[in-house]
Amino acid sequence: MASYLVTYDLDSNDADYPDLFRAIESIGPNRHIQKSVWIVKSSSMSSSQVRDFLIKTVHADDSLIVVTVGSNWAAFNIDKEDSKWMTANIYS
Repeated sequence: MASYLVTYDLDSNDADYPDLFRAIESIGPNRHIQKSVWIVKSSSMSSSQVRDFLIKTVHADDSLIVVTVGSNWAAFNIDKEDSKWMTANIYS
């Protein structure tokens, strides 16, 4: 199962993007680790497929990045529960 970092800049005036959040959550096990950063796991989607699935929920002036994440990661000053989740769920 691959792990993906999903990050976005939501430039629309819509302050709420429930469809985007629901779409991310529907992909597989996930963690919302920063305001516009999620880690999501999928056994059936590539990074391009995750991107294509999510762009249906954002506006044309928003931006979205999906990156495959492996076991070689590092973080500073993040929530302890986020760190535990990442340690347990991100691997090659």
